[in-house]
Formats: sequence, C-alpha cells, structure tokens
Amino acid sequence: MRHSGHATRHWSMLVEDETGQPLFDVFFADIDPSLASHSPQYRLLVAQTCRRLSALTDALCAARATRTESRTLLARARGKPQLVYVRGE
Repeated sequence: MRHSGHATRHWSMLVEDETGQPLFDVFFADIDPSLASHSPQYRLLVAQTCRRLSALTDALCAARATRTESRTLLARARGKPQLVYVRGE
C-alpha cells in the first residue's frame, strides 16, 4: 500500500487461522494513515465506499468466472474446441 495513494484503498487482506479457516478481513481503507487528518464522517464514508467497491469487484470476478465456465461447458457439449484466453472475448 505504500506509495500507491488511493489506488489500493479498496483492497483487503483475509486473515486465516492455522487450519486455513477465515477469521476476518483487514480492509486497507480502515487503516490508511493518509485519512487520519480527515473528519470521522469522511473516513467512514471512504471506508464504506471502498467496501462497496470491493464487493462489486468480487461480484464482477465471479460473474466473469461463471461466464467462462459456461462457455467452456457449452463448447464441450457441442464438441467444439475450447479456447482459453486471459483478456478479450
């Protein structure tokens, strides 16, 4: 997060126990020292916005993964080759 400005503020880190079970998320917006000089209301607004942006990003990634899996299953069912790609359609 150092020297990244607000670009990584919506990121979080999942903390797990020794068995790999998730305990909690540490959202970078909650611990961003650059927000210390702002009012508590502003910090709360930034934290809530970053959490919503993070949730939206997670939902979009899940939707893309579902779309890719669906296309793969359809191609397999039709007996067509399965193209693997990282970017683009």
